[in-house]
Order: sequence, then structure tokens, then C-alpha cells
Amino acid sequence: MADDDDYLEVKPAPLPRHEREWRHPSEIGQTRRAMARRPAPPLNPFVASLAGGLGLALIVAVVALVVPRDAQRESTLTVRNA
Repeated sequence: MADDDDYLEVKPAPLPRHEREWRHPSEIGQTRRAMARRPAPPLNPFVASLAGGLGLALIVAVVALVVPRDAQRESTLTVRNA
């Protein structure tokens, strides 16, 4: 078994990022994107209420246009024999 260990070829691990003298372009790009990324602004309650109100008004308008106004209130059952 000791003879088998002599033939094993172990490659050294790559250096950590902070110990390398060079940077891969993808690493530089990620850092720049992370620095340029800003958090989203908080949602204003007024804007949220306005959007909800407009959505509700739109739904009411669509329902008012779709539902017939002069429909018969009572329906009668008609039975026909064939």
C-alpha cells in the first residue's frame, strides 16, 4: 500500500481570491454589478391605494358593461313534449 501512495499525483488547490495577483474578468464584472445595484424604493401607500382604486373602478365598469340592464327578473320554466 505504501508503494501506491508514491504514484498518486495531487495537484495543489487554486489560490483564494484575496491571495491572487490577478482577477478573472467575470469576477470584476460581478463586483461592479453588485456595487451598481440599488435596492428598490419603498412602495408609497398613496400610490398603492390609487392603483387599487383604479383597478376596482375598472372592474366595476367592465361588470356594468357586460351585465344586461333590461333582462327579465323572473324566469319561467317552459316544458315541451317532443
